[in-house]
Amino acid sequence: MRRLRRVAARGHWRALHALTVLVGLASCREVAPSTVTVAEDEVALAHMDSLWTGPGFIGTVSSQRILRVRAEAPGTLVTVPVSVGQEVAAGALMAVFDDRSARERIQVAQAAEAQAEAQLTQATRELGRVRALVDIGAVAPKERDVAERLVLAARSHGAEARAQRSFAERALQQTVIRAPFAAVVMDPVARTGDVVAAGMPLFTLADTRQRIIEASLPTAVASSLTVGATVRIMPVADASADRSRVAPVASSARITSISRVVDPQTQQVRVSISVPTDGSRLLLGQTVSGRISLEGRASMLIPERAVDRTTDTAMVAILRQGRVVRMAVALGQRIEDTHHIEVVSGLTSGDSILVGEARRLATGTIVQSRRR
Repeated sequence: MRRLRRVAARGHWRALHALTVLVGLASCREVAPSTVTVAEDEVALAHMDSLWTGPGFIGTVSSQRILRVRAEAPGTLVTVPVSVGQEVAAGALMAVFDDRSARERIQVAQAAEAQAEAQLTQATRELGRVRALVDIGAVAPKERDVAERLVLAARSHGAEARAQRSFAERALQQTVIRAPFAAVVMDPVARTGDVVAAGMPLFTLADTRQRIIEASLPTAVASSLTVGATVRIMPVADASADRSRVAPVASSARITSISRVVDPQTQQVRVSISVPTDGSRLLLGQTVSGRISLEGRASMLIPERAVDRTTDTAMVAILRQGRVVRMAVALGQRIEDTHHIEVVSGLTSGDSILVGEARRLATGTIVQSRRR
């Protein structure tokens, strides 16, 4: 009996030892750092930038220069290679009229001009002959007067024929319409096959080089603004888009005019903002948001998507030698235009930070990045 008890005890201790080893191995696996692969765009940098404060606005992009192109002569359109919303370069072909009538008029004028030249040559030769006869008394002086009038008539016919040819050539040039400057085609355009009268509008062109933004601001806000103030402009992105990756455009835009007329219903005034050539990404008719810069300071900025707010303290996951380190941060002003936020303390400029779902990775996680 005692022997059986000793055997059972030894079996019990062996099982307990095996269980202890298994638990130890399991605990080792739990503390071993895991490796996670994140997309390249889930890693951003904390950076210093100018943080501007001032009133925000929403406005519409338009052009300072609008031109309505009209038909200079009646005719039938045979080619219209442009459409509404299309951008065209200066000199781009926009429409072609049927030019057969103009070419026929040119041919008729050229024939009349050639005939007038021949008549002038003959009349000039005859005038020389008559003058010689008058000099020797063979004919009366009145014959010379008749010959001179014939020369003048031939010259007049030649001038008239040249004028007709010039007019026909201008009419031929008018059958081809080209863009006078770089522009966007606006409003419904004429179509191939349309028969138009002289003066009929064909296209409306908006100069793409002279863009402005028309915005409305409350009178209390507008009263604090001055012409020439700098404006930071952002395209209004789709609600699902990540605007933290949308770069501002036309950052050197400036206020060009502030209306003194107050809308009686909204109590707002119109503000015009000029957009320089670096704002060419803005499309005419596009809605944009912006902020009028009244005061600026150097601040550290990170995307809002990098902040983990699941705890009482705002946390940011940064990468140190390829491993996640979670840091508590103090936050400042939120930049609604770009979905960035100011970091008052807790980070250093140049820190690599995780954004999106990657911001919740645990401390010690090994992170590898890859391209999407």
